[in-house]
Amino acid sequence: ANPDLGARHVILVGGVPVNLLDLPAAPTLVPPASGPTRYALLAGPRVLVFPDFASLATTLTERLDGNTRAYGLWAEGAWDPDTNEFTARVLGVHLSAD
Repeated sequence: ANPDLGARHVILVGGVPVNLLDLPAAPTLVPPASGPTRYALLAGPRVLVFPDFASLATTLTERLDGNTRAYGLWAEGAWDPDTNEFTARVLGVHLSAD
């Protein structure tokens, strides 16, 4: 579990919260095999929208440079507790400069 997680750190499964701090590791975010998706970064007053998961991941890696942190993350999709993977059809990350 990541001790740097903020006050809200749950996955809602059927309306029931699963505390991320109770998991052995943070879930891995993965894209779905097919179907529509929406991925975005909120960076200051700008919203950056991405055509695919790989583009989001590349830009997020570039932005998290030590001066910028992920302030929040929200996603819609499905969590598989056996593999600890969250398949994200919709994913947004709020970035904040330190």
